[in-house]
Amino acid sequence: MVISDKGLCSGCGACKSICPKDCISFKEDDNITAVIDKEKCIDCGLCRKVCPILKKESPKAYAAYSLDEELVMKSASGGMFSVLSESILEKGGVIFGAAFDENFEVHHKAIETKDDLDKLRRSKYVRSRIENCFEEVASYLDSERTVLFTGTSCQIEGLLSYLSAKNTDTSLLYTQDLICHGTVLPSVWRKYLSEKKKEYNSEIKDISFRNKKYSWNKQGISIEFENGMEYFAKWSDDIYMKIFLNDYLLCESCYNCKYRGKRKSDITIADFWGISDIDPDACNKYGTSAVIINTPKGEELFSSVKEKIFCKEESLNDITKYNPIYYTTVKKPKERQQLLEKIDEFSLDELYKICVEKNPMGFKKQKPSRLKEKKKEIVIFGAGQCLNDNLDRIRNFATVRYVSDNNSSKWGKKIFGGLTCISPDEILKIDNAYVLIAIENPKIAFTVASQLLDMKITDFDYIHNWFDYAEKEDYI
Repeated sequence: MVISDKGLCSGCGACKSICPKDCISFKEDDNITAVIDKEKCIDCGLCRKVCPILKKESPKAYAAYSLDEELVMKSASGGMFSVLSESILEKGGVIFGAAFDENFEVHHKAIETKDDLDKLRRSKYVRSRIENCFEEVASYLDSERTVLFTGTSCQIEGLLSYLSAKNTDTSLLYTQDLICHGTVLPSVWRKYLSEKKKEYNSEIKDISFRNKKYSWNKQGISIEFENGMEYFAKWSDDIYMKIFLNDYLLCESCYNCKYRGKRKSDITIADFWGISDIDPDACNKYGTSAVIINTPKGEELFSSVKEKIFCKEESLNDITKYNPIYYTTVKKPKERQQLLEKIDEFSLDELYKICVEKNPMGFKKQKPSRLKEKKKEIVIFGAGQCLNDNLDRIRNFATVRYVSDNNSSKWGKKIFGGLTCISPDEILKIDNAYVLIAIENPKIAFTVASQLLDMKITDFDYIHNWFDYAEKEDYI
């Protein structure tokens, strides 16, 4: 067990000198690194307190959660936003945070009672509109009201810059930011809501991005509809969360974030992912928060609630191990531009299959070797440019004797590579037919897929999807 990250330790000896159990030695490889003997260590924390690297580089960090189990269940992780907010409200203060409106757009707003706190609770993976909140914060501070403002790092810096320009006294202001992944374009969120309302034929009653139906580690997004129906999906199965978590359609500025690393907020909160492995004793199965103290003011606020929480000091390195975006900016995916260009043409599910999975129909990929074993007859659907461009490539992997097309003027004629074009109805006469759709235009490809299904032909795939498997196999 090391005190500071390997490569940062200078071997100064402060930790070894202060250790009351003489359980620290120095390992020599490409550096000189202080190493703790876990068997002897009593976890007094003195080594961490005197380490100049930790004092210089790392703020205090904690695993924490509310002792109120009901509050934890209502919260995204360990309920720390609620605990800190309640302490401010008890002093007559004001809380600013992100809330849904009646259309499930997200806005920042102020609340002054515990009854209203639920509006701000739980994560909302949508960019929140600040609107007049900065002016309201300044007004409350001028009235000598205590304020806790929670937002993304860029919103916190925007607020502090505004208040500085207005010469506002910020002695009663506490700020709290998040380890922010980035925010999805608001238009994508609106499209998602519209598609869900159409799918369930109902307006939406409530949304939770962090439903703990199964556990904190297996959360999903849930939507309640006015007609009584409910939608629940794991993050890995929900199209909006897949777009968000894989960074496909974030706001452009999120790919160039200037607010990573050292924060200007008083406190940073996040999920303490990986805590069950890092420190099982600090893990609450219903949610554990990571709390990072950035300023003396943040330390004061956090200390004021310690009677209401479980907390244990941890290393910042342990938090960022599973939350690397504390330091690093997400990279812009190469698929983003195509997604933006086609977003008005297709549903989000179709868009993801076309641009990300390269599989418009969404069918399971069939290995060419399996087609050979089953003695499948490959039929290419689409006697156009896509076939012309890819016929030699197809023939590297399989024997092709048939091509079909909806254009009747091509039927019975020899086309590319000496193949004779047949009508779609003739596909039904071919035993063991397997259809590869060779059409680049996704809309037309979808139409052909629907046509094949109407003909009771279900054994088909999209040509580029098939190539993904074919080129990974030693199959000729």
